[in-house]
Amino acid sequence: MSARNRISFETVGSIVAIVVGVVALFVAWDEAKSVRKQQAASVLPIVKIFTSYTTTEMGHKSAVIVQNVGVGPAFIENARIIWDGTQLQDVRSGLAVLPGANDLVEIWTSPLYGEIMSGNDEYEMFSAIMPSEKVTAEYISSLKTSINRNLIIEACFCSVYEECWTTNLNSTIRPQPIKSCAADF
Repeated sequence: MSARNRISFETVGSIVAIVVGVVALFVAWDEAKSVRKQQAASVLPIVKIFTSYTTTEMGHKSAVIVQNVGVGPAFIENARIIWDGTQLQDVRSGLAVLPGANDLVEIWTSPLYGEIMSGNDEYEMFSAIMPSEKVTAEYISSLKTSINRNLIIEACFCSVYEECWTTNLNSTIRPQPIKSCAADF
């Protein structure tokens, strides 16, 4: 073998060093990607919106509850309330269409958008109490049917890493990712 065709020890060492460097670079990149995913998961908000029907000393209480069941804060950037196909400005404007609306003794509403919810935080968006003497099984059934058929509440929320999702009332699926919570999400 001539001296020109022979691979020197230094050449082999250089090639091995290049291969080791490329492998180390890939491992470092992959590890950084995994760490970013773990960091995002450690502050992941998961917002649920659901209805609640309970009996209190004042009467039958109907409520819409928003809960962050995730571990990180949720920034509620936008929300929509739709009753029977019509978008409402707030929950209070839709009360007149509820069964027994004239008999409600206590009403409490609060806007959803603009809220910052910590992990495991719960927020009552709306509640109304009907006096016990006016509540019947038929009334409760009518109220639940009316709300389930006509009320849509959608919310868009973001994490501290500005990853955003949408969720809606009584959803049984996980929140859906979205690029941003624009005004018309």
